[in-house]
Amino acid sequence: LPKPPNNNRSLRKILDSTIEAVTNKQFLALFSSASFFAMAAGITMSLGIYFTRHFWELSTTEIGILQLPLFLSAILASLIAPKFSQKLDKKKCAIRCVLLCIILAPIPFLLRFLGFFPENQSSFLLPALMIFSFLETSLAIMASIYFSAMFADIVEDNERKSSQRSEGLYYAASSFTQKALNSLGILLAGQILKFVNFPQNSQEAPISPTVVNELVITSLMCLAIIYLIAVSLLFFYSISRQSHNENLKSICDKKNKSTEL
Repeated sequence: LPKPPNNNRSLRKILDSTIEAVTNKQFLALFSSASFFAMAAGITMSLGIYFTRHFWELSTTEIGILQLPLFLSAILASLIAPKFSQKLDKKKCAIRCVLLCIILAPIPFLLRFLGFFPENQSSFLLPALMIFSFLETSLAIMASIYFSAMFADIVEDNERKSSQRSEGLYYAASSFTQKALNSLGILLAGQILKFVNFPQNSQEAPISPTVVNELVITSLMCLAIIYLIAVSLLFFYSISRQSHNENLKSICDKKNKSTEL
């Protein structure tokens, strides 16, 4: 790992380098995009139980079984993601994974509305949902892997411009803010429930199918908007494989020159 230089910097210089790091255009683009993804994840996490219980009408046992393929999703994503990034830039891979998620996520609901998906009492319902959950989660994990790799590339981009490495700052800011916006997504999920007049005592009284359908439609529309904003912001991230290699070469040249001096 790179070793920081042994120099004592003033507080003013530390603040200046911090401001320069967080105002890096590449960081702002990726940071903003990742923040919207975190918000969407908060909404999905909060409303997922409502979909499984009231729209698909799964039992507690079936909900538990539905989570089983998620372990395989993580394994598959970690194996496939590097292979795709070798052929395409990380940015292109991330965008394609997210767009596929946007397309794939509403398909079971749309098919149900059209009458082409297994009914709630059908023995084919749970396997069908497991397949879609497996694919969607695999794509989401792959997108997350590409985002982490792109954050790493920003470190060298900033080092080339400022001669300072700020990986700790970048990852700390990203982790903290995404957790905060994930919580904001949970808050927005509550507002969606309020908007569709979802009853608070949902376990005591039967829920109207109209209310449940409105919840699904409203949630899918909100998620689609948030995801599209996130993808749009990702286009402002411009570090490619070629530019990253150029950054590494420039940093290496600077270090060689300083060593010679």
